[in-house]
Amino acid sequence: MLFSFLMGANIARHAGVVSAVEWKCIMVGPGVLVDEVASRFGDPGEEAWLLANGIWADLMMMEHTMPGAYEGLTKAVLSSPAAWKAAFVDSATPQYSAIPGEWEMKLTNFQKLLLLRAFRKEKVVFGLRVYIGKELGQQFTESP
Repeated sequence: MLFSFLMGANIARHAGVVSAVEWKCIMVGPGVLVDEVASRFGDPGEEAWLLANGIWADLMMMEHTMPGAYEGLTKAVLSSPAAWKAAFVDSATPQYSAIPGEWEMKLTNFQKLLLLRAFRKEKVVFGLRVYIGKELGQQFTESP
């Protein structure tokens, strides 16, 4: 499956669908949160679940480093936190969950994978299978 992911992601990279910043984000994360970024976005208030596992820091850095794709993401999460929590945190299979609001239609399949990485890093492997199925076809998700 790793070969299939690399093949699909490289096709998308060469087609300009996946940017260098997005590729870096899937490999090593969106970056280390710095004070100037944290002060720009603030803290999630009563939504303490966003602080667990670095979710809020990743969301802030994604919006900061990839504004074209994620502009307004932190506000969207804070405006309907229950929907986001249900989709990503409470769900046993967040890789299949619909993303709340306009984000389901706004993001590419790769950007959805990055969002899954921010909320549930342990589910990225399962998200890769979904990404491969959508980009290359289900036959690429099955072992020979």
